[in-house]
Amino acid sequence: MTKISNYESRPPLRTDKLLGTDNPSGQTANFTFSSIEDFILGAKGDRKIPVQSQLDFTTSEPNAFVEGNRYINTVTGVGSASGTAVVANSIYEARNGAWAEIVPAAGFTVWDIAQSKNFTFNGSAWIGDFVTQAQLDLKADKATTYTETETDALLGLKANQATTYTIAQVDTALGLKADTSSVNTALALKADQATTYTKSENDASLALKADLASTNASIAALEAGQTGGLLSFTTLALLQAYATPTTTSSFKVTNDSLSSNNGFYHYTGSAFVKDASLVQNVIDPNNTSEGVSGSAVFQNGRKNEARSIRYRAGKNLLDTSSVTQGVFINPNGNIQANASYGVSDYISINANESLTQSPATDTNVTTQLYDENLVIVHTFPAGSLSTVTNTYGAAFARFTTKLSDATPQVEIGSTATAYEAFSQTKPKDLVQVVDNRVTALDEKVLNYENLFDNSATQAGFLSASTGLPAGPTSTSDIITDYIRLSPGQNIAFNNSIRITSSYSIVQYDVNFNIINIATLVTSKTLVGVANVHYIRFTVSVALRSTANIVLGTTAPATYIPRVERITPTLVTPTVNPLIQVVDDKAVANTSSITVLNNNYVPAKNLFDKTATLDPAFISSSGTGSFTTGNPNYEVTDYIRLSEGQNITISNTGTTAGVFGIYTYDANKNWISTFQSSSSSLALITGQAGSYYIRLSVLKSTRDVFQMEYGIYSTDYQPYRLVSSQESLPDRLHQTNKIVLPGKIYMKSNATPSMYLDNFVSAPIKEPKSLYFNGKGKLYERQWNFEGKVAGTTSEVVIDYLSDKVEQLYDKQTISIENIDISSNNGKSVQILAVGDSFTDMGTWVSETKTLLQSDGVSVTLQGTMGASGEESENLSGGKMENFLINKYNVSRVCTVSGVTTKPATTFGAVGIYTDGNNTQWRSIGGILNGGSGQLSFAYVSSTNSDPATEMPASGVLTKVSGTGDSQITYTSWIVGNRNPFYNPATSQALDFAYYKTRWGFATPDILALQFTYNDIFRFSERVPTVVGYAKQIIDAFRLEYPTSKIIFSIEPPGARYNLATNVDLFLNPFLEFAKAMKVQFEDNSSYSNFVIIAPSYAFVDLVNGYGTSSNVATPNPVRYPNVNYNFGGDGVHPNTTGMQQIADCVVPCVHKLIL
Repeated sequence: MTKISNYESRPPLRTDKLLGTDNPSGQTANFTFSSIEDFILGAKGDRKIPVQSQLDFTTSEPNAFVEGNRYINTVTGVGSASGTAVVANSIYEARNGAWAEIVPAAGFTVWDIAQSKNFTFNGSAWIGDFVTQAQLDLKADKATTYTETETDALLGLKANQATTYTIAQVDTALGLKADTSSVNTALALKADQATTYTKSENDASLALKADLASTNASIAALEAGQTGGLLSFTTLALLQAYATPTTTSSFKVTNDSLSSNNGFYHYTGSAFVKDASLVQNVIDPNNTSEGVSGSAVFQNGRKNEARSIRYRAGKNLLDTSSVTQGVFINPNGNIQANASYGVSDYISINANESLTQSPATDTNVTTQLYDENLVIVHTFPAGSLSTVTNTYGAAFARFTTKLSDATPQVEIGSTATAYEAFSQTKPKDLVQVVDNRVTALDEKVLNYENLFDNSATQAGFLSASTGLPAGPTSTSDIITDYIRLSPGQNIAFNNSIRITSSYSIVQYDVNFNIINIATLVTSKTLVGVANVHYIRFTVSVALRSTANIVLGTTAPATYIPRVERITPTLVTPTVNPLIQVVDDKAVANTSSITVLNNNYVPAKNLFDKTATLDPAFISSSGTGSFTTGNPNYEVTDYIRLSEGQNITISNTGTTAGVFGIYTYDANKNWISTFQSSSSSLALITGQAGSYYIRLSVLKSTRDVFQMEYGIYSTDYQPYRLVSSQESLPDRLHQTNKIVLPGKIYMKSNATPSMYLDNFVSAPIKEPKSLYFNGKGKLYERQWNFEGKVAGTTSEVVIDYLSDKVEQLYDKQTISIENIDISSNNGKSVQILAVGDSFTDMGTWVSETKTLLQSDGVSVTLQGTMGASGEESENLSGGKMENFLINKYNVSRVCTVSGVTTKPATTFGAVGIYTDGNNTQWRSIGGILNGGSGQLSFAYVSSTNSDPATEMPASGVLTKVSGTGDSQITYTSWIVGNRNPFYNPATSQALDFAYYKTRWGFATPDILALQFTYNDIFRFSERVPTVVGYAKQIIDAFRLEYPTSKIIFSIEPPGARYNLATNVDLFLNPFLEFAKAMKVQFEDNSSYSNFVIIAPSYAFVDLVNGYGTSSNVATPNPVRYPNVNYNFGGDGVHPNTTGMQQIADCVVPCVHKLIL
C-alpha cells in the first residue's frame, strides 16, 4: 500500500472526508493523528475528559475505588465512605486506592457519561454546552405550531374586535375562577376513596366496640372484685389515692421522684406499707430472704476473682513472682514502659488502712488505688513514697517496685520493718481444716497419714528467736505448710526435721498468731499446747523426699508415701444368695449361677471362671437345655448383652466345631440359639430381644479366655469386680467424670496424643487408672491414637477406675473418625478465626494453615488483625461477650499510605503510637494494599473511653513501642469500633455481612472460635451464660451464611506446674464448660451437622507445652543436678509447641467439614 505523505495543514472540517490514500481530490483529505485528536477532543488544554457523574461525596461517595474513574463533587465536606476531605466542583479520580483531586480552571470541559452531555467550568459552576430543557421549553413544538398560512386561514374564521372580549375583560372574568394550584391544594387535603371508610362502614365498625362509659365501669368492677395480683402506680401519691385496695393484693411504685419510694407495697387494711427490697445491689452473707441483682453478682465475682488468688498472710504482701516487669505507674496514672521497674499485682487494702513500701519508691514513679471493680480511684503524686493511706474507699492497691531491689516489701501499717519473704499461706477466712490439714474452702482433701506435703512449702527456715520465716534465699531449708494440731495431741517427726538451736518448731492459734516456739526437740515428738490450732516445721531440703510428720508419739524411720487413707466400703446385698464376699471382694456364690447386682460390674473381662456350669455344653441346635456329658467344656454364667451390642472374644482355643450361643430375655427366659465356630469365634452381636447370653468355653482355655465389650480385642485381664457408677457416693458420682466429645476426628496420617490428666475431672486426688480398649497405645501420661485406617471409624472405650477403692468412676465410649485427607487434596477453604489472646499470639492459626496446605488444601485466612499467615479477629484478655457489645472500645480508622511494615497487633508486640497531641493509640488491625489502605487504632485507656483530646484530622503517628513503621502518615480518619463486627449504620453488634462487605472478604467457609480461659476462668457458675454467648455468635453466623460451618475449640486449663496459677482450680470449670457445649451442640441435632466441638484441652501437654528454657529451674542442683522443673511460663498461654498441639486437634475438624 502506498505510504501517505500528503497531509492537509489546515484543521479538519465537518464536510471533509478522510481519504486514506496519497491522492486527495474534491472534499477528500488526509490529516495527521494530532489534527484528528484535536478535532475530536478539542485543542490542548480544552479537551473533554470523561467523568462518571456529578454527585455529593459527603452523602453518596462511591464505596469502591475503580481505578481511573472520575467524579465531579457537588458539596464541600468529608467523604461519607473514606473520610477524604472534598471540595465542591473539584474532579476526583480513583488512583491507587485513594481519591486524587483535579482542580478545574475556567474553560475546562468534561463529558458527563451519566448524562451523555458536555459541561464547561465557568470558574464557579459547571455549565452544560447544550440547549437546556428550560430553553427548549420556551420554544413551541413544530407539531403544535401553526404556519403563517394556517394562521391566516384560522384568523379568517375568528370574530372581529367588536364582537370579542379584550384580554383585560377575559382576565377579569378568569380572576373570579379557581386556578389549578388552588384546586390541587384543596384536593390534597381530601382522603382518597380507596383508603377511606364510608360513614356506613364506620358506623358498622364502631357498633362492635364498647363505649368509654361501659369500659370504665367494667374496669372499676374488675378492680373492686380483685382479690389478689399486682397493681402498678407511677408515684406513691397515686398509690395512696387508690380508692379500693385489698389486703390480698400487691402494689408497686415504679417511677416516683423520690427513689426510696419506689418498690413493692402491701395494704394492711388501713395503710400502704412498703415491703423489703426484693433485689439489692450488694452481696451480704446475712441476706437470707432478698435476691441480689445481676450487677452485684458480676461485680462481686470480679472482686473475688482479684481477691481469691491474693492471700493476706505473713507480713510481706508483695509477691515478686506476680510483678509485671518492665513497666511503672507514672504520675499521670498510666502504665509506662521502663526496664528498671515492675508493677505489683492487686493487693487488698481496707478502708483507712495504711500500707508501707520498702524501699521507698523512686521520685518519678507512684502508687495507685482501685475500687472493687478494679477501676482507678486515686493516683498518688510522684515522689519518694513509702506509706499510702486508703481514704478513698479503695479495695486494692498497686505499687511500683525497682527490679534491682533485693528485699522489696509491702506491709500493713505506717512503719517499715525488717524484711520477710512473701508467704502464700491462706488467711483464716479463706481456709478450712479437714483431717489435720489446712486447705482452701473449695478443695476436697482426704485423710493423709504423713502430714508433710512436699508440694506446699516455702523457702527459708523458722527462726529460733522469733519463730518467723527467715533466710528466704537459702537453698538448704524449706518451711512446711500449716499443719492442724489440737491441744494435748501428740505429733512426731523423723530426722528430716531441723531441731538444732538455729531452728524452731512453731505452734499457732486459730488466727495464725505464734503461741509457742520450741527448739532442740531431740525427742522428735511434741504435744499441742493450750489454744494451738496449727504447727509448722523446718525441713532439710536434702531430706525432704523422706520427711515423715505423723500424729502420735513415734514417727517411722522409713518414709511413708503421702497417700490418702481410705477404707473401701463394699455394699453387700442384704438378700442375695447368689453373691458372697471373699477377701473384701464381691464374687459369685459357686453354689449356683449368679447375676451381679447393680453395685458391682466386671472391670473388663466378663468371663468369671468361678461361676460356670461344669461340665456342660450348648448344642448348635439346642433349645435352652445343656448337654452335660462332655467333660471338656463348661458354660458361662448369664452375661449381659443387649440387642445390637458387641462382645469381643479372645483366646478361645483351636478345637474345631460348631457351638450354640443361647439368647435370654431380662427374666432369663431362653429366646433363641445362634451358632458360631469355636476356632473363629471373635465377635458376638446381641440378637433381637437379647438381654443375656450364655456360651460354651473350652475348659483348657479358662485361664486365658476373655470376653470384653466392644469390637476390639485387648490384652488379657483376669475377671474382677469393681463398684459400678450407680453405686458411687454422690460426691464421686457427680465429680469424677471423663469429659470428651462423643466423636473425635483424626487425620489418618497423624498420631496425636490425648493427655490423661486433661479430660478427667477428679478433685479427689487418689491413685486412679484409665483403661483404654481400642486401637492405640497407652503411656504414663498420654494415649496415642495408632493403627488408624483412612476413611474408617473405630471405637475406644475408656474405663476410669480407682485402684485404691476398686470403684468404676466413669466409662465413656468415643468414636474416632479417621479422615481420608486425600479426598480434600486440591480443595480450598476460607477460614475466619475469632478468639482471645490464644488467637492473638497467632501460632495455632498459622500452624492450622501450614498443616492444611501440606495436605493439599488451599487456605485463605480472613481477618484485620495478626501478621501475614496469622490473620484473625481477636482480643487479648477478651471474652465472647466483647463481640456482642455495641461500640466496645471506640477506635479511629485512619486512611494511610506509604506503609512499609504494618503495625503488629500480636500479643506482646502490639504497635503503640502517639498522635500530634501526644495521645497514645494501640494498633488493632486493618487492611493494606501496596502500603495504602486503612489502619485501626484504639485509644490506650484502662476504661475503654474516648480520649480527652481528639486525634488530629490528619497528621503523623509516631511509634512508642512494638512492631511497625516508626512513623505512619494519615490523611483522615473516621470513627471505628474495637468490635470488628459492629455495624454503625444499624447499631447491630454482631453483623457478619457488614464485616465481610466493609473489608472486602469472601464468604467464610468455616468460623473457628477459640475461647474459654477468660470466659470461664475458675467459676463453673459462668458456664450457662458463656454457652449462651457461644450460641448467640453461632446462630448469627449461621443465619448470615447458612451453608458455612463452625469449629469451637475449647482451650487447655493452664500449665501443670506454675507458681502463679493452679491448674486444678481451672480444670473442673473448663470440663463443665466442655460438657455443656457437647450437650448444646454435639448432642443437639439442630447443630450437630454443622458445629464441631474440638477438645483442644485434651491435646495440649500441660507440662512440656508451656514455658521455655528460661522457665526451667533445678531445685536441688547439689543432689539432683539433672532434675529440672518447668515452671510453665505465665501459666496461661502454651508455648509454640503447645499452640501447635491445638492445631493438631483443629485441622482434622476442618478436613471433616470440607469433605
